[in-house]
Amino acid sequence: MKTETNSLNHDSEQRWYILGAGAIGCLWACALRQAGEAVSLIVREPRLKDSSKPQQQDIQLTPFDKTQSRQNFSVELITAAQLVQNQTADTPIDRLIIATKAYDAVAAVESVLPCLAPNAKVISLCNGMGMHQTILAKLRSYINQQQDRQLYLGVTSDGSLLSNNYQLTHTGQGETFIGEYIDAITEKRVKPSTAFPSIVFNQEKFFLNTQASDDINFHAWQKLLINCAINPLTAKYQCKNGELLSEPVFYQHLVNLCDELANIYQAFSKKNMQPDSRPLSAITAEALLNAASHVATQTMANSSSMLKDIQAGRRLELDYLNGYIVKLAAAAGLDCPINEQLIADLTANSAIIN
Repeated sequence: MKTETNSLNHDSEQRWYILGAGAIGCLWACALRQAGEAVSLIVREPRLKDSSKPQQQDIQLTPFDKTQSRQNFSVELITAAQLVQNQTADTPIDRLIIATKAYDAVAAVESVLPCLAPNAKVISLCNGMGMHQTILAKLRSYINQQQDRQLYLGVTSDGSLLSNNYQLTHTGQGETFIGEYIDAITEKRVKPSTAFPSIVFNQEKFFLNTQASDDINFHAWQKLLINCAINPLTAKYQCKNGELLSEPVFYQHLVNLCDELANIYQAFSKKNMQPDSRPLSAITAEALLNAASHVATQTMANSSSMLKDIQAGRRLELDYLNGYIVKLAAAAGLDCPINEQLIADLTANSAIIN
C-alpha cells in the first residue's frame, strides 16, 4: 500500500478547502493530495474526535484502475467555526470546492464567507440547479468594486463510494467539465474571467479526467435533465439504474418523463439561451432518452444517489432537480404532470423531505 506524505503545513503551501466530506468531496481531496496540493475538508463538528481543534485524517482510496494498489491520503478535518475563529488576513481561503448536497450549499458557503479571499475561486460540484445564483450573490456581498470572487461549475460523471471510516472506492472513471458560472439575470460576467487553477487540468498529476469548458451551461443542463430522469425513477421503483431499461413499465415511464423534461427545457432555452452558447435546443426528447439510457447502461449495477438517500431516510434533492423543472414549467405556463406526480410519490415515501 502506498502512503503519500505531503506536508499539511498551512504556511508552506496554498491550500484547497472542500465543503463536504462525502464521496465526491473525498475523491477530489485524494486527487489533489496526489497532485501535491494541501487539502482541508470542512466538516460538521460531530465528524471530529475532538471538536476543539482540527485533526488529521487518512482517506484510503481504492483506484478505479484495479491494477493499482490502494493509497492513503492525509487531509485535515476542520469545522467552519474553527476556520472563522483562527483565520487571519495572511491566510485567506483562495480555493474553495463545494461538494455538499444541493440543499446545504448556500448555508455551507455562508459559514466560511468571512474567511474567503477577495479574489477567491470557488467551484460547485453539487447536483442540481437553483442555488448557484444565490451562492454567487453571497460571494460578492463581502467584496468591493475593485475585487471579484469567481464561481465555477464542475459537472462531473465520476462515480465513488465512501464508507463511514473514510474507505473510498473510485467506482466510475468519468469526466468533469469546469467553466465559469454566469449570472442568469445579468447574463454577463462582472469582470473578465481568469483561469481556474491549472493543477486540476494536469493529467500527469491529477488522476481525474478534467477539461475547461466555455459552454458549461450545456453540460450543466444535460446532467440536470439526466439526473431528473434517472434518480427519481430509481427511487420510486427501488431499482438499480440498469433496471430502468430492462423492465417495460419502468422504461415506458422513462420515455414519457424524458419527453416532458425536454418539452419544458425547450421552452426555457428559447428565452434564455446565451449568444455564445451552443444551441441548448440540441437537447431533444430523443437525445435526452438516448443520453439517459447510455448512463443507465454504463452504471447498470449502481444505485442512484436519490435511491440511497431515500433508503437511508435522508432528505432528497428534489427541490433542485425535478422541483426546479416544475418551477420552470410554471413560469412558462406549461403543465408537467409526470414530474409533479413523481415528486408527490417520493414525498409521500419520505418523512424528511422538505
